[in-house]
Amino acid sequence: LIWLYGMAGVGKSAIVFTIAERMRGLKVTEQTSVEKQLRGTFFFLHKYMKCCMTGYFFVTLVYQFATNSPSIWKDVNRAIRDNPTLLDPDKSLCDQMEALFLQPLQNLQLKLCGCLPLTFVIDALDE
Repeated sequence: LIWLYGMAGVGKSAIVFTIAERMRGLKVTEQTSVEKQLRGTFFFLHKYMKCCMTGYFFVTLVYQFATNSPSIWKDVNRAIRDNPTLLDPDKSLCDQMEALFLQPLQNLQLKLCGCLPLTFVIDALDE
């Protein structure tokens, strides 16, 4: 976990965006023993409230993650098929986190023996 903090307007979001863009380009090579690929991003921006609502937080991260990681796609699909209301932005964040994020991650960890670092970039969580 890297926590970037500072006064408003000093460039934290610009730094986080740059980190996310650079991480998007990282790929696994034969020389690297771990995957460093970016799994998902979410930017809370008060000027774009509709698309950055808290209710879309886990749904957005899970969509990006599942799109880039077919190994969890089945678990996410199953969770949504069993409870389609998980996609509702008014659904409890705890319910979304548990069903869409934590359960698939736990299953992935079991499949991969916990050896895969997962990177998510989140900005302006306090907005």
